[in-house]
Amino acid sequence: MIMARADCHYELGADLDALRWYLKYLDRFPEGRGKNFALIGISCCLKNLELQDEAKSFLELVDDGHEGKQKEIEHSEALLLRQAEAKTVIREHLAKRVESAQAAARPTER
Repeated sequence: MIMARADCHYELGADLDALRWYLKYLDRFPEGRGKNFALIGISCCLKNLELQDEAKSFLELVDDGHEGKQKEIEHSEALLLRQAEAKTVIREHLAKRVESAQAAARPTER
């Protein structure tokens, strides 16, 4: 019943509520037969909440060979790579802006 409730919340787009229910399932049945499904559900909720690093961490807890694990890990890694690239672009742009502002603020020699 707990897993069904988590899945319902997830399907309705209530990721935070679904996350709570998946975690509740794991607390109650840490080695239950739905453990891997709960871990993947947690990961999907975290992805939807833009918590990519945390999502990947939960995916790594899924048993090897579980259907969908590798695909989800690859998806998380691709998102993390894109985020890292975007952060690099932003940092480079901001560094140039700061450098230009500092150069403009320096007194010119005559």
